[in-house]
Amino acid sequence: MRKIVIIGTLDTKSEAIFLVKKQIEARRCQGLILDISVGSKPMVSPDISAEEIARLGGGHIDNIWGNPDRRTINKIVTDGAIKKLKELYGNGDLDGVISIGGAGGTLMGTNIMKSLPFGVPKFMVSANAGLRGFASRYFGHSDITMMHTVVDIVGINDMLTVLLKQAAAAICAMVETDRLIVSDIAGKPKVAVCELAISAETMNCLKTMLEERGYRTVNFMATGVSDTAMEEFIERGLFDAVIDLSPGNIMDGLIEGGSRIASPTRFEAAGKRGIPQVIGPAGLEFIAPRRSAYIPEYKTRKSYQPDKLRVLLRSNVEELTRAAKSLAGKLNKSRGPVRFLIPSKGWSNFDGPGRALDDPEADQAFVNVLKQELKPEIAVKEINAWMEDPVFTTAICDALDEMMHRNDA
Repeated sequence: MRKIVIIGTLDTKSEAIFLVKKQIEARRCQGLILDISVGSKPMVSPDISAEEIARLGGGHIDNIWGNPDRRTINKIVTDGAIKKLKELYGNGDLDGVISIGGAGGTLMGTNIMKSLPFGVPKFMVSANAGLRGFASRYFGHSDITMMHTVVDIVGINDMLTVLLKQAAAAICAMVETDRLIVSDIAGKPKVAVCELAISAETMNCLKTMLEERGYRTVNFMATGVSDTAMEEFIERGLFDAVIDLSPGNIMDGLIEGGSRIASPTRFEAAGKRGIPQVIGPAGLEFIAPRRSAYIPEYKTRKSYQPDKLRVLLRSNVEELTRAAKSLAGKLNKSRGPVRFLIPSKGWSNFDGPGRALDDPEADQAFVNVLKQELKPEIAVKEINAWMEDPVFTTAICDALDEMMHRNDA
């Protein structure tokens, strides 16, 4: 029987929590209620009490219930619940988790869920998910599924009942689905591929070529979220090599108000582990500041609007110089082999002759600084091709093969 942990505050959400447990058990799964009440002692009994959770978090429940210092007590309860979930998962007593909450409960529930490995089903039922800008903060770069209840979770009503039944059905279906994590795939080297502003056709071509050469690939997007998750997976040893073709969000960390800022540890995990890296320049040819951070000079730049939500502004020589130095500083710390490949006809869909963001002088300035700053062991190879050209895709695969075979030797 699959075991599903149900997280919530029984002092405020007991009816919804027990309805979900009933629905889970009607689908032949076992529901274990983990209480994270911080307001008062609930009138009903959970499977895992708030007293136990407080103790695991280094506190005492008598000092938690009713305490107005929510920031402190929420951390104690969150830490305790994380310890409990890790214990249950390590003992094989957790196949998935569902949490139900409002503002505070959603924050605590998602922070607790994030402690579980990728692939373990995580489902958040939230009355707060629809608030602008909140959902992405809740799930961050974790694989959490969120349901917005629209109505508040106060007692039970017809509309809420429908959603809670759907949520229970969803988590039961999720835990019944077989999980094949990348680390469990034996026999083939595993490659993380990070990209943005590169056509789907190009990425499909690269994937096919890599698989024909005996690699398994997982793609990530250089948005500041997906690539941050990639860095964490690399740190955990899930990949044998990295092809990072889109370091462009390094650029947004160097300007005011960048919308796709990379994590501070971008381009560091692979270097620390000593695994091969193939790097490309896509996305460095533009910046994507928030409209509220625009300065007058931006109006004079070349621009491209791929959709109604985004405007891409051409990066200049000064910005590209700073980006080259930043990248070189990170890559120079690498313990493993690195190759930086430059498609000289165009870095992405938007760069190159006849395209909206073409600026060969700025591109060359980046290449010149990069060559000056990188240590001699890191080769920078300029290839007379577009990023989308199969010639460049082949060059990526050849560079990876050469480094992987050198590692084998």
